[in-house]
Amino acid sequence: MNVLRIGKPLLAGAVIFLMVSCMSSGPPPYNSADKGEKASRMDDAPIVLVHGFLGFDAEHIVKFPYWGGATDLEKELRAYGYPVHTAAVGPVSSNWDRACELYAFIRGGRVDYGAAHSAEYGHARFGREYPGILPEWGSSGSANGGVHKVHLIGHSMGGQTARLLVELLEYGDPAERETSREDISDLFAGGHSWVKSVTSISTPHDGTSLVYDYADMGFLKKLFARMVAVLSLKQKEPALDLMIEHWEAAKSEDESLESFVRRAIREELWKNTRDFCYFDLSPEGAALLNARAAASPHVYYFSWGTSRTAASGAEGHHVPMSGMNLPLHHAARFMGSLEDLPRDCGPASEWWENDGVVNICSMDGPSLSSKDRIVRRDMVNEEPQPGVWNYMGTLKPLDHWQVHIASTLDEHTPPGFTSLSDFYMQWCGYLQKLPE
Repeated sequence: MNVLRIGKPLLAGAVIFLMVSCMSSGPPPYNSADKGEKASRMDDAPIVLVHGFLGFDAEHIVKFPYWGGATDLEKELRAYGYPVHTAAVGPVSSNWDRACELYAFIRGGRVDYGAAHSAEYGHARFGREYPGILPEWGSSGSANGGVHKVHLIGHSMGGQTARLLVELLEYGDPAERETSREDISDLFAGGHSWVKSVTSISTPHDGTSLVYDYADMGFLKKLFARMVAVLSLKQKEPALDLMIEHWEAAKSEDESLESFVRRAIREELWKNTRDFCYFDLSPEGAALLNARAAASPHVYYFSWGTSRTAASGAEGHHVPMSGMNLPLHHAARFMGSLEDLPRDCGPASEWWENDGVVNICSMDGPSLSSKDRIVRRDMVNEEPQPGVWNYMGTLKPLDHWQVHIASTLDEHTPPGFTSLSDFYMQWCGYLQKLPE
């Protein structure tokens, strides 16, 4: 039976929440006057923020925004005139399931995970209903005279999810077309160039070596994971909405979803499925995604890296730099010295520099099993190209959380920008000036 794993680093997720919440006593002011008048824009395409593993929308984690932390980036960007939306997709789901949810979030309607996919992995075909932020997505009539498109900005795993959504829209899925000939979703039919740009921030395009630290969960991690997962399932308005209702079909007849989750964590049944975030975040899983989701010639691709480790000692292992969030130190040291990696990953030393969650060598674009071209660009002097990965550089020193969460006590600003808000303000302005 194919089942999912809810556990993994939920302990780390809870620590993140507690620590950052205590740091975030209130939003710091953002003075939009510092940016001058609103820039003229060449398109009206919505900008969709896609969170990563264990992420959430602004309605959960006691109204604590994943995008901003001490501030609310969505509200700030909207106040400045940018049509920004925060997507609600599964925090522990596979990229396939998340891409299906992202499609429904944008266009509206009930999530269709695909008849063939759902049958293969043993969960329900349909999921939640979304009102849609752009029901006219793909139709003609946008401000620039073309079809309505969107910009996707994904942090961490969100970048992988965005890439898969583009691939499904443009090329569809043969298995789904064969299985659902009459009631197939537009997502799986193919032929839709509805995304103008994809921006990945701290994304594990080639996976992250951190997954190997969680290959076998200890008792305490399992206990805490079960507690957080079960509490989230019990509450009418959970602190962290796991969005796993479609997995009801995988449990036994006499078993509740809550009991199923406990059993899946206890027995580590999640190891039997590829339809879960753990596999997708591994180098093996990332390589399969890379082989499938090549860069589309119709889409602009951008990537930003983050790093907060430095080489230390005779062997050159990487250790946390000053200012890295304390809960990330163990992960940073593990990744910074891991020698045992799959053969296809290349020299282990290339994977040592990291931001506490993802290896820097994995952030510029897909390499494992990929033929995509990666080109270094900047925001000022070079025109971006569609169909290639425009690597905008590494934000260092900045760890995996500091690139999407601001703190009132000690804000770590992206290098070259006055604040975290300034980074996203300028980037949204850059995206909306992209030519067709």
